[in-house]
Amino acid sequence: MSESKHVVGPRAGPARRSPQVRFASRSAVLSIATVLVWYFALLTPMLTALRPPVEWLWNIALGTSPELPIKVAPDGGWSAPVPLPGGQLPPWIAQYIPPGAANPRAVSIGVKITRQSLSFFTLPLPLFWAIVLAAPGGRRAWREMALGSLALALLAPLLCTVDLGCLAAPYLWKPGSRVGLLFETGWYLPILVAPYLAPLAVALALLPKLRALVFPWEEGRGSACTGRNAATGQESPPAPRRS
Repeated sequence: MSESKHVVGPRAGPARRSPQVRFASRSAVLSIATVLVWYFALLTPMLTALRPPVEWLWNIALGTSPELPIKVAPDGGWSAPVPLPGGQLPPWIAQYIPPGAANPRAVSIGVKITRQSLSFFTLPLPLFWAIVLAAPGGRRAWREMALGSLALALLAPLLCTVDLGCLAAPYLWKPGSRVGLLFETGWYLPILVAPYLAPLAVALALLPKLRALVFPWEEGRGSACTGRNAATGQESPPAPRRS
């Protein structure tokens, strides 16, 4: 009787997730952790440190001398002064005053920006920290984390000043003017776009391994030049020789 033999091949193990998926999972978990720390422990001191440079930039933009202070409202928001030329409301706003009512006179008015809106300008920092920690080799990239944090900290006053300009645009520029139209159409950029794009852009600029992970052609270029996998830093396997 002939015995039948069964050849048992190696069992297929569980499919490994791609490096991109692992990075996305790590960055999502770390983002939750860093944002919680930022919201409960760092937001208030960050806003306190943000106000002086914004006040300085705002007065430079308006050309006011002496400087007009930005006041903190009881709810944590800010009230930024906007000087009125001649102490009167602009004609395109004064036209909405009811007939017979006196045109109010004031040296300046205050535009208010809420605490929630202010928080968006410091939000890039915890998001950047999460991206760096989740990136390949990011836990040892303290120098890159410090440089990126400094860049985003310098960006925050600029974004806040632009947002104040958007709020003050109706009082400073006539509707339909080029400057007024620029502020009226670009108000969402410093609040809804920059806080989410800036952390990733800075991280990609500082971390070559993250660039190789996000852009596969960078990985191939690094492997060809150095013989290493640019995303993981491990030696690439040698190419088989032809017999």
